[in-house]
Amino acid sequence: MRAFKQILLFFGTGVILLPLFTGFAHASELLIPAYFYPDIWNTTNKWYTMCDTAPAQSVVIVNPGSGPGPSISSDYSDVVPRCQNNNINVIGYVDTAYGTRSLNAVKADIDTFYSWYGVDGIFFDQMSSSDTTQSYYEELYDYVHTNAPSNQELVVGNMGTAPTTDWALDTPVVDILVIFEGTHTSFSSFTPPAWVGDYDPTDFAALVYDTGSTDYGSTCSGISNKGIGYQYVTDDNGANPWDTLPPYWTTELSGC
Repeated sequence: MRAFKQILLFFGTGVILLPLFTGFAHASELLIPAYFYPDIWNTTNKWYTMCDTAPAQSVVIVNPGSGPGPSISSDYSDVVPRCQNNNINVIGYVDTAYGTRSLNAVKADIDTFYSWYGVDGIFFDQMSSSDTTQSYYEELYDYVHTNAPSNQELVVGNMGTAPTTDWALDTPVVDILVIFEGTHTSFSSFTPPAWVGDYDPTDFAALVYDTGSTDYGSTCSGISNKGIGYQYVTDDNGANPWDTLPPYWTTELSGC
């Protein structure tokens, strides 16, 4: 990722190099499903607004067509580097059909995203929460980390729910795990399993939609209080609740 650096620890005469991801600084990092078209001729282009105003080290999911799409798009080719130039990580959307999609098909989408758009990582959607699919996702995780350019191998997995055990992070098969995707109403009754407390909040993300302006503050703070470090909250709903930015976007930029 673009914020990956190293620190030196000195013990006696020895020196140990440890990785440091500088984005893990607070509990209001953004993981944005940007499932809207970057029309460069639109003066209110939401992609440009997002790229120009989102905090550095935010993560944006690019999804041209439920994946990379059938052909490269010059509009996406323009906006992806615009975000990256502002130290925002852009990752490509890849469907895994809960571990039933062909590994070759998934790998082809991964390769296409890197070839066409130079993404910073991959977002595995419809990820199975069952540990019986561990080998499937482990192979994909290793594929990204082996073949992606250095510091562009972030893997985010979206189960939309919290698994009963920590298998996805313990293996690992993801770098960040989405443990909640749903409405504000359902999030208010969501309780992460106890094992979540054993990990850093920035190992987790929550995506909450159908959240009115009056409920944004409580939802935002609730995400942080539940030990989740990456988030995105919107008032959008419907078949694609990620097809625009919320009216309280400016408020969301400053965190809870």
